[in-house]
Amino acid sequence: MLLCAPPIWQPATHFLGRYSLRTGATVAVAFDFLYGVNLVMLHAMLWAQIKEPGGQLRASDRTSGPEDASRQPTGWFLQFLDLDIGFGHQLLSLPDVANLLSGLIYGIVVLVASAYMLQALLVDGWPGLPSATRAFTNFTHLQLLLYLFISLIKLPKLCNPIQARYLTHLYMECGVLRFVFVGR
Repeated sequence: MLLCAPPIWQPATHFLGRYSLRTGATVAVAFDFLYGVNLVMLHAMLWAQIKEPGGQLRASDRTSGPEDASRQPTGWFLQFLDLDIGFGHQLLSLPDVANLLSGLIYGIVVLVASAYMLQALLVDGWPGLPSATRAFTNFTHLQLLLYLFISLIKLPKLCNPIQARYLTHLYMECGVLRFVFVGR
């Protein structure tokens, strides 16, 4: 019965009230492409910080508070990105190399899927556009679920070991850090 009911809202006919839906889709896919670029760059930079063959930062690189933040090899902006979209720092009790490699591969997959979809959107009359759009919509939903999953895994480990060892430039009370993290 619900499937036969009239919709409560009218379907979207324009992007921002003025532009075509194709333009809106192109903007959304371009933002997803930038997200993939950020993932690849972040995980490549974090991977470059790993110095031991075992895949963990050395004990001398781990810091315990704001007084040791000057010894941390990454800056506050990179640590803020790491807090939001990073895959590292013992998330699934795996070494950092495995976590960072999975984040790097995920970023490359996002880049390739977004580039393919951008190509499909920018070519007029491409016959596979409807099926590619449906597949990319499913991929975007998978990205949202993965982001939520990673955030939920980070939440109990946020203060120790993540903040205490890796995010020293973001040193604050644990409750404040959790509030900022959940609010984002």
